[in-house]
Amino acid sequence: MNLKNTIAQRRDAGGGDYFVNAGETDQRGIELQTSFTAVRKDYGMVRGLLFWGSYARQDLKYRDYLRDTISLKGNRLPGIAPHTLSAGADLQFAKGIYARLNWNYSDQIFLNDQNTVKAGSYHTAGARVGYSLSLKRFAIDLFTAVENLTDTEYSLGNDINAAGGRFFNVAPGRVWSIGISFKR
Repeated sequence: MNLKNTIAQRRDAGGGDYFVNAGETDQRGIELQTSFTAVRKDYGMVRGLLFWGSYARQDLKYRDYLRDTISLKGNRLPGIAPHTLSAGADLQFAKGIYARLNWNYSDQIFLNDQNTVKAGSYHTAGARVGYSLSLKRFAIDLFTAVENLTDTEYSLGNDINAAGGRFFNVAPGRVWSIGISFKR
């Protein structure tokens, strides 16, 4: 996609967001997703096993953009990881017991239009184990989960073009949860 009159986010000294016309951009990318069912059956201890993965390549650059008197032509648009990758496995056992594993990778991202500040790349992993029961009128799901299993330090929800260098919002470390959900 080639955009004229691209809108870019700015942040003032008080922390408020505002938006400006950022000139022209070239936005190219591709997204791929695949899955493979290794096991699917109505008997035995293991009833299902699904592997899945996805990849995105995003090449987003300024084609024609002046900020003050500085040309940002060729710079990457901030806030967008050039490469992201996710993969996982879903395992279904007899009697409604299941397990889900996931892994995610995000490439480094620039946090300002000048491409002078960036958040590093990171890997995270998670897992969920649960018991799902279907009744006549509703379904119940009891589960326990962990996110950021490896306790990776990374920034999530970065502030783009932040005033005063306040770009980073640290993501939580390892997070455990238990829960129950009801569906009609």
